[in-house]
Amino acid sequence: MDVIINLANDIFKPILDMGGPIIMLIILTVLALLFGVKFSKALEGGIKLA
Repeated sequence: MDVIINLANDIFKPILDMGGPIIMLIILTVLALLFGVKFSKALEGGIKLA
């Protein structure tokens, strides 16, 4: 179990260290992609809102 937790920490720690605006950009872009928006428009919307 410790291996899984350490792996998750190794993956997500650098992303969390980037700060709030970058996390919001990633979340908003992924949400837009889930709704079927093209990647370029999703990224543009994420940048504008973050």
